[in-house]
Amino acid sequence: MTTEEKSESINVGGRDFEIKGILGKGGFSTVLKAVDKQTKKKVALKLTYTDAYKNKMQKQVSMHQIHKEIKVMRSLQEPNIIRLLGYDLKSTYGNRTCIVMVQELAPRRELFEYLMHSGTFQDKLARSVFKQLLTGLNVLHSKGITHRDLKPENLLFDSQFTLKIADFGFATAFEKSGQSKIVKTVLGTRGYMAPEIANSQPYTEKVDVFATGVILFILMSGFPPFRETRSSDWWWNKLAQGKTQLFWLAHERKAPQFKEDVPVKELITKMIAQDPNSRPSVAEIINDPWTTGSSLDKATFQKEMKKRLELVNRARLDKQQKKDVLADHVRNLLEGVPEGELLGVRPLITNKIRQDFAEAANAQEVQKTLHTLSKVNNFFAGLVGDFQWKEGKDVVEAANALGEASEVEDILDIAQLDEGQAKKLFNCISEIGLQYKNYDHGNTQTYLELDSLVPPSLPENHNALGMYEVKCNFGMVCLSLDLFADRKAAELEVDDEQCKATVTVKFEETETFPLNDSGTEFETQVMKTQLVIEVAFYSLENSPNKAVVFNNVTAGTNKYVTHSVYSQMVTEIITETGIAACYVGKKDEENEEEKAN
Repeated sequence: MTTEEKSESINVGGRDFEIKGILGKGGFSTVLKAVDKQTKKKVALKLTYTDAYKNKMQKQVSMHQIHKEIKVMRSLQEPNIIRLLGYDLKSTYGNRTCIVMVQELAPRRELFEYLMHSGTFQDKLARSVFKQLLTGLNVLHSKGITHRDLKPENLLFDSQFTLKIADFGFATAFEKSGQSKIVKTVLGTRGYMAPEIANSQPYTEKVDVFATGVILFILMSGFPPFRETRSSDWWWNKLAQGKTQLFWLAHERKAPQFKEDVPVKELITKMIAQDPNSRPSVAEIINDPWTTGSSLDKATFQKEMKKRLELVNRARLDKQQKKDVLADHVRNLLEGVPEGELLGVRPLITNKIRQDFAEAANAQEVQKTLHTLSKVNNFFAGLVGDFQWKEGKDVVEAANALGEASEVEDILDIAQLDEGQAKKLFNCISEIGLQYKNYDHGNTQTYLELDSLVPPSLPENHNALGMYEVKCNFGMVCLSLDLFADRKAAELEVDDEQCKATVTVKFEETETFPLNDSGTEFETQVMKTQLVIEVAFYSLENSPNKAVVFNNVTAGTNKYVTHSVYSQMVTEIITETGIAACYVGKKDEENEEEKAN
């Protein structure tokens, strides 16, 4: 059970909120669904733990960012922007100090989920969503604020399917005159990041226009226009060289709707132009011929979105049902580890066969357990009929002792089996729960041994980037990574001497490119690449917890696996395994926030 589940309420600025569940969890914060006990209003609570940072400078940078986010949101009262309803800079939750932001609840999920599970948006539906995004963005820019991280994951829907711009953690002020302050911080998500940000050049609010153009492209097609704004990216390279016809020819093979809709191609081309001065303002986009075209009325829009929401909910339910049972169990155990304790693999060994042997009260129960053993593991089917205990052994006492066996030799002392048979029996009664069919139980002993390793101390000169505290031993970390790798069809290698594990995720995509401007010749390429993530395990000074440090060690020049892919994969590992107790280090692109200011 998680800390959040144990604690039923939280006091924020003198008001009590009843916790109803977890909406999201990341390295920086936890978002809870809650109800104001006095007004019965449903809200979202964004909690940022102020004890998550071991370095004073890191904490100062993080607190500055949060205070800036609060300042930005306080100035915004607009239907298409998530409202800040209140905040508390000195709250406490689960015996931990935290900053809490009380926000408007948007229960109809992210635009990202609709795109993933309900398909592309037809012309009028896409325009209806796009107009709402523009309305909110226009208010932002009119107040001299740029969002800097617009993407479908940060666009939410409320109960009436009103689109809400959310997550202002990267938002900052700009000069309304159009001349930006000298801002070069690399922030945002690669696929939506304007080239001037990617290249660490000064930028203005036009970076939001760029990201919005990418979002419009995805609304219409269901896939992104490019991976990143680098010359190594084939699609972006064509735009940067002014070869827009080739760019669109390549995409029209997957999205033929672009062949028919010339106005939307013209609008998107302007919005994602390499030169920010060539991009239109939000006001100009609002008045563009494509934007002013026909859109759905409110009732029709809501009806269509409800249909798509059903598909989203069905997909989420399927995903939940398909989740690995053992992975869920591991995650729940990790989240419930008391302060000052470390979880190992041993508590997972709740083997029913072992338990039945240990608790057998008569010969009939022993025989029943033996027959169960034969059904669970075919190897023992031929042995059960003539299973012999060592001479002089009482059947019940021998079975009870078998249930307590801690090594193969114990079994050889109890039953008349050869060493190979005894080893198989020991492995069988040492499996991590026989109901977990997808897990390779042959690794159990390995992870038990890894649990006993003493990790090296965290190097003094380590900058803590990508570092998380954990409440478990190295064996449990490796088991959790093993389960994650299995779900991702990835590979896991463990270095027990250095207490490091490496997760390798392989990617393969087939792309077809036009070879000439007329589109009469095409070339098909199969692009294979891989992302290699190193997870190092360390001990922490003056802390009972341990630490895991993530590093992107992908070898060679890799133009297809971007930093955003790496960041997303690390986030998935943390979220799905639950190994992290709290986040310690800030991501590299956030560490030097706004130094030039």
